[in-house]
Amino acid sequence: MENSKEKSGLSLHWQIMLGLMIGVCAGLLANAFLAVEVRQWIAFFADIVGQVFLRLIFMVVVPLVFCALVLGVASIGDTRKLGRMGLQTLVVTLIFSISAVLIGIALANTLKPGNQISEASKEQIKAKYAADAAKTKGQADKAKTAKDAFLDIIPRNPLQEAVGSLDGSSPGSGMLGVMFFSLCFGIALTVTSDTSGPVIRFLEGPNSFSFSNSPWNICESVLLV
Repeated sequence: MENSKEKSGLSLHWQIMLGLMIGVCAGLLANAFLAVEVRQWIAFFADIVGQVFLRLIFMVVVPLVFCALVLGVASIGDTRKLGRMGLQTLVVTLIFSISAVLIGIALANTLKPGNQISEASKEQIKAKYAADAAKTKGQADKAKTAKDAFLDIIPRNPLQEAVGSLDGSSPGSGMLGVMFFSLCFGIALTVTSDTSGPVIRFLEGPNSFSFSNSPWNICESVLLV
């Protein structure tokens, strides 16, 4: 991030915010002053750029999560300290998750955004997403029991869970299974610290690359802007 700041005078997050604002303004101006055919061409190419950016992110999600968790656990070096930190993390996660749900429910009940939509638009939205809603309801009716949900956290095949976490084909818990395997792998490296040095150094490479301000990250930022 420091390198990008030296080159442009702005930190990377400010560059992204500036790009987002420029994109919003350009979209509003195009919608107001350009012909429909021109807007369709712009939307076509913008969709390609957006899909490329998203695929670049998806491509590094699983390696990044695996390397970061394994190295994080291995760097602690004490399994008892890891247990305390894990409990604290779980409590904080539950607090923020519950708070987010309560805030969302409160805002939805207060603002009632659906009341601002015309009846014609409501019917159009219902017709458009009726099939998706029925599919979602069917999946909810087939929801796993608490026992199955708990057991699915422990993956039978971590590689299958890693692939399924991105395309929805996971037979278990998807990314949660990958995280559980990563934690177990990190704990194993901690226990066998005398011989785990080469593995840790190997994982530090892709982890540092993902977090560093490499040309790969800069390309993703440019595509986002």
